[in-house]
Amino acid sequence: MLYKKHEGAARGDAYAEKAVRAELICTNMLGRNAAERAEEWRLNCSRHPQVDPDRLIVHCSLSRPTGHPLSLEDWKRAVENFLAALGALGADFAATRHTETPNDHAHITYSRSLPDGRILSDSNDFWRGRAAAYEAARSLGLLVEVEAPHDARRAAATPTSDRMVNARRRAARRGTQDSSIDPAHVREALLSARSLDSFAADLHAHGIELKPAVKNGRTTGLLLRQLGSEEWLAGSSISREFSLQRVQAQIELNRQTILKRERELLVERQRAGIERQRQAQHVQHPRDRY
Repeated sequence: MLYKKHEGAARGDAYAEKAVRAELICTNMLGRNAAERAEEWRLNCSRHPQVDPDRLIVHCSLSRPTGHPLSLEDWKRAVENFLAALGALGADFAATRHTETPNDHAHITYSRSLPDGRILSDSNDFWRGRAAAYEAARSLGLLVEVEAPHDARRAAATPTSDRMVNARRRAARRGTQDSSIDPAHVREALLSARSLDSFAADLHAHGIELKPAVKNGRTTGLLLRQLGSEEWLAGSSISREFSLQRVQAQIELNRQTILKRERELLVERQRAGIERQRQAQHVQHPRDRY
């Protein structure tokens, strides 16, 4: 499932409805269409005049992966689980499905203004959105793909820094091993990392070494290199999303997501056990019938 965050968020609901094959999946608002909901969005923003409407209202989309058709009920559940994972349940939202593309997708517009008056944090919003997309996909038994922010997409498509370009040129000139690193391999390892150690282990499986950059006894960044290469590259020189701070933030999100799922499974098992005990108490032994 592909997660993407869109610009012009305050106009997201109207944009989503403009498509030729647009279908409202679900909403908790009174308006039956975007025009009727526009006043509700304006009222929502008026409660928080200090916040830019394009920051208070969020517009994003989820796309299903190829070969995994979803019913309308599947989409409703995905949207609900996505919002729940974000902590946005109860906030105004509208979700519209588009079917004009090979892989249908849902545009979700929601407010960060919560019913109790608080504003949902937008700190690390891309990473939090990605984690929520993972939860939505997991609820449907789907794998998750993510669309990186604009700077990360450029990083994945082209050499990300002069240092990496120079590394490739030196390797070609000297006839030595290319020390540049494929960001996709790093991103794949980071998506499932629960610690820096597990991140390093997964990278090693892709032929990449990882070590901390230490200055004055303090870890200041991450260094990576191809196995067999002598040149270390700073993670942030490969892509900004591989800086120490962002890597640590993603690992913490991964850990929280896994812990949440483990707690949910534990509660489910406890409920199942209680239900089995309750049923057993109501089953009369055959010899007690006489």
